[in-house]
This record gives sequence, C-alpha cells and structure tokens, in this order.
Amino acid sequence: MTSHPPPHDLDAVGTAPRPPDVPVALDVDRRLAVLRDAADRARFALRRAEDDAEAEVRALERDGDSFAGREAETRGLLAERGYLSHPAGQ
Repeated sequence: MTSHPPPHDLDAVGTAPRPPDVPVALDVDRRLAVLRDAADRARFALRRAEDDAEAEVRALERDGDSFAGREAETRGLLAERGYLSHPAGQ
C-alpha cells in the first residue's frame, strides 16, 4: 500500500506522486482542501497579528498619555519652585 503524506503538509501533497488507483479529481480535491486549510490558518494568524498590533498601539498611547501628564505635572512643580521660567502650557 502506498503511503500518503499528511494532509496538512502542503509541500508534500503538492509534490507527492499520485498513486495510480487515486482518481485525479480526488487528488485535486485533496490539494484544494490543503490550500483552503492553509488559507484559513493564514487568515487566523493575520487576524491575531492585527489584534496584537492594535493592543500594542493602545498600550503605547496609554504610556504616552501617562508620560505627557507626568511631564506637565513635573514642569508645573518646577515652575512653581522657580526652576523654570515658563510653566507647562505657556
């Protein structure tokens, strides 16, 4: 009996010789199934990467807002004590 490559191995399915007892349509259907599976996995990975990137952007925005608030507060304190000639916002 001929050994068939696992269905998730796109390279092996694309290059493995078709056994003579397997109809061409079945071989094509198997290859299409592998391609669809690969496309589904790629879409899932892309969605996950987009979600991760959006979360990173939100975290950076929060950090930036936090830093801007601390900077303004520090400038205000330094101006109150006479260390800065221009308080924050002026």
